[in-house]
Amino acid sequence: MIGYAGKRLWWREQERALAEARLLDPYEDLDLRSKDFIKGCEPRKFKEGKRKFNKPHIEKKKRITDVTMASKSGAFSPC
Repeated sequence: MIGYAGKRLWWREQERALAEARLLDPYEDLDLRSKDFIKGCEPRKFKEGKRKFNKPHIEKKKRITDVTMASKSGAFSPC
């Protein structure tokens, strides 16, 4: 499988491993759709060990996290 569908199972396994190890999941408060989007934008490793990370994704990750936190506190309500 390719795309998000191919990665979701692996991402959920990573989340379970973090929970079992009692480590903090930085995306714990996000809904599944937001988690999948952010994880899909994470840096990719290349053969040389270099990573590719586009700056617009950093801003999107920050915005998603900010909106989620504001929504939970009641400061933001989608239309």
